Amino acid sequence: MAGGDESPFEGLVVAGHGSVSSACKKLSPSSRTVVVNGKLSGREYRKLASTMKELPGVGLRLIDYEEHSNLSFLKHFTGIQTLGVIMLGVESFDPIAQLGGSLRVLSLARTYRRSHSIRCLESLPNLRALSIEGHSKSFEVVEGLTKLESLRVRSLRLEDATPLSRLADLRQLSVGFGSLHDLSPVGTLKDVETLEIGGNRNLTDLDWIQHLGKLKHLSLYWLSAVERLPSLRPLASLDRVAIVRMKRLESLESIADSQSIRMLLLESLPFRSPEAYRCLAAMPALQSLIVVGLGIKARAEILRAAGCSNHGFEPIPWLGDRSDGL
Repeated sequence: MAGGDESPFEGLVVAGHGSVSSACKKLSPSSRTVVVNGKLSGREYRKLASTMKELPGVGLRLIDYEEHSNLSFLKHFTGIQTLGVIMLGVESFDPIAQLGGSLRVLSLARTYRRSHSIRCLESLPNLRALSIEGHSKSFEVVEGLTKLESLRVRSLRLEDATPLSRLADLRQLSVGFGSLHDLSPVGTLKDVETLEIGGNRNLTDLDWIQHLGKLKHLSLYWLSAVERLPSLRPLASLDRVAIVRMKRLESLESIADSQSIRMLLLESLPFRSPEAYRCLAAMPALQSLIVVGLGIKARAEILRAAGCSNHGFEPIPWLGDRSDGL
């Protein structure tokens, strides 16, 4: 198959024998990503790596759905700055360590095997953005990534969030579908601007959020054990908030305390009466309220009670692509 044209979302695709030469000819400094779909020969990996060495800003995304695959060929790609691995049958992430200090962005998707060790991260001191899905072994090494600015973790079986407290440069944090009972160590990260927490049945206490003085964007979803939120008044920079499917939430009063929230999205909450939303009318900065999960008439009544209109909700910004870091 011939390499396809590059798009902002898929990148320049290398899919099978015969496509590498074509792809290498199309690569330029404006290219964003090379997507290798399936396996290549050793010679083809070397040719592609040689071309990419001259374009260190171009990312590499590896896709392979076979039951057995390995990353030994990464020894040819030293110098790349961005890597995404979607290889369901990969045997080990250890070869990633060979990329060393050049790597800035790394994404590790889930695999057929429940969890691989991520100890390779010890050899990647200059990572700025990291996404991990389903790999919990050796998670403690994350605390050594002191230059990390964006971290996204999904479906990790962790008992202790302490390693996160060492990431003083962190600006963006997303923790979803995990087993943690306590995320209070995150409350020490004074520079976090974007926080997303969701898919957790064990978390009950979110009071630590009040300590994130620079927080601008907050998204909470599917936290089925949370009954109350902390007052958001101390968060003077908070601009956008999304609260989704918090079925046990008892009140919106803590949100109404905010003096800075400009955009508020509320979806599938246990409040049906407009009276439950009337407290939002006291929010001086609120410009747009989006209520999802109720009928048109009910939404209109809620907007009147809250004294606000629906002017849409600007996307919460993230470094790179939220799905895989590329």
